[in-house]
Amino acid sequence: MQENFPNWYREADLEADSDTLENRYSAIESYSENVNGPKCINLVRLLMGFAVDEPFINDYTMYFSKNDSAFPTRNNLLELSVLAGATIVEIIENIDKYDYIAALATISGSFLPHSNNPPVSEIISEAKDFISNQAAKLRSDLSTSSLPKIVVTKKIQTTIKQHKTSIENDEVPDHKELGKLFYEVSSEADEKVNEIARKVRKSTKTMLRAINLLSEETNILWWVFGEYSRDLNIKMKALDQEAVCMVAGKELSDLVDAAPGPLSADAFLMKIMESGRSDLPHKLILKDAINKSPREWREKWIGDREITDNLNMICPIHFAAKTSLLTEDDETWWNVYIKSNGDISLEKSPLKFAKQLYWEGLLLKSLMVGE
Repeated sequence: MQENFPNWYREADLEADSDTLENRYSAIESYSENVNGPKCINLVRLLMGFAVDEPFINDYTMYFSKNDSAFPTRNNLLELSVLAGATIVEIIENIDKYDYIAALATISGSFLPHSNNPPVSEIISEAKDFISNQAAKLRSDLSTSSLPKIVVTKKIQTTIKQHKTSIENDEVPDHKELGKLFYEVSSEADEKVNEIARKVRKSTKTMLRAINLLSEETNILWWVFGEYSRDLNIKMKALDQEAVCMVAGKELSDLVDAAPGPLSADAFLMKIMESGRSDLPHKLILKDAINKSPREWREKWIGDREITDNLNMICPIHFAAKTSLLTEDDETWWNVYIKSNGDISLEKSPLKFAKQLYWEGLLLKSLMVGE
């Protein structure tokens, strides 16, 4: 059981004895073993208090009902939110294939206002810590092990010398002993060769990862110090202040090949956004950030992307950009958008907008890989 699980129950003012908690967490482990990308998205929606489809709720609650026939299946959203948060942490910690999806969706989904159930902030912190730790580990664990030498044991060396002496003295060799010696030598050599092959494969994989990371970082550095938009082929300083955060966040996510991206993403984003500018606005609103970005760029970037309704609150900037292409004017699309996501008058710094778009881009990449 995750050590903080009982605390999350208490923080939500939910009562449960130790047996109940054990049963709940057993169901969480079972569910996590059968998770996929869309289920991770729904878990985050449930955690954040966003609307969730009934079939998902029914499927999720079934795992808990199996362990506890008295588990409430209706009017139980608070407990389900706590359970969803615990499930996300279980996936992050133990389900390698979907850990990045669960973590990135949690971080990305925390951008918009949510119901703020007691465990929410801690789950978000768990997700952020996981991404930071993985980014550091990915780039630090690049050492290759030395290859072992094929050294014949002293016992076999002694036996070989004895047979050599016998042959030199014209003595007839014992064929059984020679066969045994051949078997021992070949077995030992085979074991060493296999060990070398395993280490060569591991070292080759590490070196390829190092090359890919070096290529990724080189591309990012060229982008940052070149101060040009890769998509628009213009200087970043030529973009409106509101638009530069959109372009910067999207282009940095494009440059990341190895999730979860570089630890210094914030610094890269600030550097490219500030290039050629005396300052940036302290706050932006989502509507202006979308409207000020070139429509042609939005069409090329997001026109063919499938941003489903299930991602509307998890990837709100992508969903806003997609919605902005439904109408020709800058006002009508916003009315359409707030009907889906609520009246969201978000005011955040350019870095927050850029970083959010960056997280969303990495999440969408991970979803494609995960499936």
